[in-house]
Amino acid sequence: MIIQSDAAIAAWRATERTLDAKVTITDSSGNETDYATSDITSIAYDSGAWTGDTFSIGSTYENNITVTFAHLVEGLEQGYKVTAKIGIKLPDETYEYVSLGVFIISDDIEMDRNNDITTIKCYDQFSLMEGTYTSSLTYPAKLTDVIAEIANNAGVELNTDEIAELPTQSDLSSEISSQTYRVAIGWIAQFYGGFAMFDRNGKLTIRTTTSPNYILDASQYEQSGLTKNEATYKIGGMSVSVTTSTTDSTGESSETTSTLTTGETTGSQIELTNNVMTQTRLDNIWSTIKNITFYPFDLTWFGNPAIEAGDWLTLKDTKDNSFNVPNNSYTMTFDGGLTATSKADQTSTSSSSYSYSGTLSQTVKELAGRIGATGNYIYGEDVTEEPTGAKINDEWYKQNGNKIELWRYVKQSDGTGKWTLIVSDLTGVEISQQVTTAQQDAITATTAANTAVDTANMSLTTATNAVVTAQTASDTATAVQEQVTTLKGGSAITLAELENGLATKISSDEFTSYKTQTDNALINKVSSTDFASYQTQTDSAIQQRVTSDTFNAETTTLSNMINSKVTAGGDVTNICLNPYFSDGSTTGWSGIAGVSTGNGSSPTKYYAGQVQRDAYYGDWFNVVKGDVYYIQGFAWTDNSTNLFNIGLTFTDSSGTNTQIWRAPIKFAVVAASSSSTKTGSIAIPDGYDKAKIWTQIDATSNFGEWWFTNIYVGRTAPAGEMYSQMQQLSNNINLRVQKNDVINQINISTESILIAGSKVHITGTTTIDDAVITSAMISSLSASKLTAGTIDASTITVINLDADNITSGTISGTNLSLNLGTGEVSFQKGSIKSSSGTIDLEIADGTLSVTNSSGDGVFFKSGTMSLTSEALFDSSGSVKYGKIALDTNILAQSKNGMHITGTNGVHIDTLNSTWDGLGVASMLAANKVGSSIGISTDGRILIGGNNIIQILGGASYGSMNVLPALYVGSDSSGTESIGKGKNIFAAADNIYFNTNSNVSVTGGGFIATAGGSHIQNTRIDNELWVNGNFSVSGTKNAVVETTAGWVNINAYETAEYYFGDIGFANTSSGSKVKITFDSLFLETINTAVDYHVFISSYGNGYAWCSERGADYFVIESNVPNLDISYEVKAKRKGYENDRLEINTAMENTGAAA
Repeated sequence: MIIQSDAAIAAWRATERTLDAKVTITDSSGNETDYATSDITSIAYDSGAWTGDTFSIGSTYENNITVTFAHLVEGLEQGYKVTAKIGIKLPDETYEYVSLGVFIISDDIEMDRNNDITTIKCYDQFSLMEGTYTSSLTYPAKLTDVIAEIANNAGVELNTDEIAELPTQSDLSSEISSQTYRVAIGWIAQFYGGFAMFDRNGKLTIRTTTSPNYILDASQYEQSGLTKNEATYKIGGMSVSVTTSTTDSTGESSETTSTLTTGETTGSQIELTNNVMTQTRLDNIWSTIKNITFYPFDLTWFGNPAIEAGDWLTLKDTKDNSFNVPNNSYTMTFDGGLTATSKADQTSTSSSSYSYSGTLSQTVKELAGRIGATGNYIYGEDVTEEPTGAKINDEWYKQNGNKIELWRYVKQSDGTGKWTLIVSDLTGVEISQQVTTAQQDAITATTAANTAVDTANMSLTTATNAVVTAQTASDTATAVQEQVTTLKGGSAITLAELENGLATKISSDEFTSYKTQTDNALINKVSSTDFASYQTQTDSAIQQRVTSDTFNAETTTLSNMINSKVTAGGDVTNICLNPYFSDGSTTGWSGIAGVSTGNGSSPTKYYAGQVQRDAYYGDWFNVVKGDVYYIQGFAWTDNSTNLFNIGLTFTDSSGTNTQIWRAPIKFAVVAASSSSTKTGSIAIPDGYDKAKIWTQIDATSNFGEWWFTNIYVGRTAPAGEMYSQMQQLSNNINLRVQKNDVINQINISTESILIAGSKVHITGTTTIDDAVITSAMISSLSASKLTAGTIDASTITVINLDADNITSGTISGTNLSLNLGTGEVSFQKGSIKSSSGTIDLEIADGTLSVTNSSGDGVFFKSGTMSLTSEALFDSSGSVKYGKIALDTNILAQSKNGMHITGTNGVHIDTLNSTWDGLGVASMLAANKVGSSIGISTDGRILIGGNNIIQILGGASYGSMNVLPALYVGSDSSGTESIGKGKNIFAAADNIYFNTNSNVSVTGGGFIATAGGSHIQNTRIDNELWVNGNFSVSGTKNAVVETTAGWVNINAYETAEYYFGDIGFANTSSGSKVKITFDSLFLETINTAVDYHVFISSYGNGYAWCSERGADYFVIESNVPNLDISYEVKAKRKGYENDRLEINTAMENTGAAA
């Protein structure tokens, strides 16, 4: 429902209303045109939520409006944006408007030029979501990420605030493929048990069930407006069709369709299609919606545009009966006035079928309820039809829409019984009405009480004259009692004590004495003056409903509490009534394989076995947010490799939040022993009001078998507090008052007055013995009226209490102290846990764990951070991935430092790194970015980076005072600056190899052995590049492989540095040819110095070099066309003057020897 001011709500409920409407059309250029009521003939609005014959979750109803203008509107085009709003006039003469939404003009534009009327049909933005959705997310993916991607790809705005408030769901394991955006968002909405829609601001969102927040009584109906199906609609079960595609080895694809089911197979069924649905998700959805029950209806009323499809309404019929219904379909028509139709027209289907079966086959169905402490039967909310065979004082928690009511089978005057409403949720409007009624009742009660006082005084006077015999006095008292009892709606008075006192003969003096005491007490305690003085307090204090019915409801509630507290085993706090499986009984348990005996380590004779994932005990029980429940159990396994959890599962009866599971106790893989008992606690999470006991083998297959017993779940710790609770409970039982057991009476004593009646107005000093007020209407109760005594925080709920109200001091408990002045928080024991169990700080043993949902994560204990799993950490302290710990002997130097250990290795890299580990592929340069260091247990180490890698250390050297260094990936050749390149460059005074290699590189550039001898038999594969002179004392050979083996081809050596080139030519018909030097060869020689040309002829003639130029030479022959070859030798550039130099370096190394 759209938020409205109180003035607007009152105006919409009024019988006379002044309305207004506005429509704005925005063209493709963003230009807006406004139209007022004078331009508009009508606006028809149509919207839907859970539509169809069944309660179809995941619907994507396309809300729409049809606007009829009172004149021709030219230039309208498909795709223009339309917004419309309807307003109402308030008492201050202003208007308050409500938007109907954002719509797109369809191709339905009608121009009636005969009557000057324009009609347009507009749809919400689901019309823009018919394209095919293709996901680019990595799966598994968060549902909220999938929702955001659908909206982004479809180009529609998302209501991120509402999406963020949806209940947390498990990640989606696979993508939605080959579906439109609209279908995809509908499938996601199914997971929440809700529907997808565009809100009134044009933003995509998903809505779920909400609490009824709008009352429609008969005064708001149009004539004959309400049609109600008396057969309730309740969902019997659900089925989902799931189609999966597979591709075989030949590339052929095939589709397989399976059906998932949950709930019953009879009754109204919801049938869905969702290719990404799983059985777990379907079961969670079922737990959310299975208790929704309502009467199908069709209501025509005067409307309020703030109401939305999907809201829950409280309808009242002409007999003031209330029932909650979903507004599944909502239409409105504005034509100067406003009329609306709300309906939920789902088809009710009985879960029973009738056919002739010949012989009888009878079964007894287990009733969905329990026996109360007084022997009455209590029917649960699973009972949807009025229970038959009920007995007087039986109770029924009836589901009304998405709320619960308490009904009691009350005895009638003719001796029969009738189901009567005892407690129902009240809205603010109903409470206000009942406050007025209660105040009037208080005035009536005051008058009746005053009359009772006068009558009682007159009766006492009459009794004084009846001294002759006690029987006369008794007769008089009886007459008084009958007279007082007839007071309508007031406090009836019983003078039983007076009558009993006069039943025996007493003296006149004694009677007079008692009469005087009683008379004075009555005058002092029950005087009209006192009634008058307290009437004001009563009037101002009444805000909630206090009736005898609600007191009886509380009495029954107390009875139920007693029933759940007292068990056969004598444990007054354990919610689990079959914790030990006594005599092999499995009563209350579901999902267990059976009960066994014979294990001597078990604390009990019998124990249960579990071989599947989940098991449960009992029915759902009510819980309150923030309450702490203690859980204990004894468990062991002989063959399972999985964790075993004991905890609670939670559900929300309103359907807003999906079912969740929380386990404060987790057992690792252990055998039965004295240490197999674990205790934990859990706080009730926000948004949940029911819980059930739950055990789980933490796996999806290969469960193995776990055994367990001694299960405890309760509000108090499992040991040390039993006796105190039993003593308190016995007092409570002693003070219990059951309906029809107490007659109307006034018992007068010097301490107090006890008054019982259907309507009581109390004045004077008043004591209510251990009373329970379940829903009292107290309009102005302040702290100043609470002046003494103790308020037990375990029995009250405080609202509107924030940090501003707690300003100083210390909040202390048995195991916790919080100093608000210093900010110090001190724990003695206990734990700090997240509701999901992924964060756990244990105070006692000083451990902290931060894990994912699978139990893998970071564990801190005794100064060590371990990366492992919960199972390994709890059982043996083993490390699954690695750890970071203190090392007190770094590099064997007795120094403290950090020790990082990886179980199979350690990999450190930058966020952008594409290095893929220690494999050969890591050496490939393609697409390598970032930096990485990797080590593994097989001894390999990788240091990778797409830039220069530097290793520096030691003492400085050289004139620049630099550190010795090794540069990998350097562009340095020994003289240039260090930068990214293809070289490995070492900078040091000397480079030494280990003693076994007996090789060193000295600062003078010599490679020598440690003993000064020559390096022998050295092999260099691939290439050898020498930057500088290369001297050889032996031969220089090219080694060529032949059939005889590898053959040395000797090099041709000269006394000077010559480069040579050879070639073929022909002197042609002119007996001459000009040879030009190869340009590259010319760059290496100096032709300014004489060079040599050698010529050989291959014919009957001879040739000679007739000319030598700087870049050519000319050869001539004595005959034309002579074939010749030539060889040219020229001085190497830069070495023109070198000849037979003495190699002093070789002499210094002893090469001559």
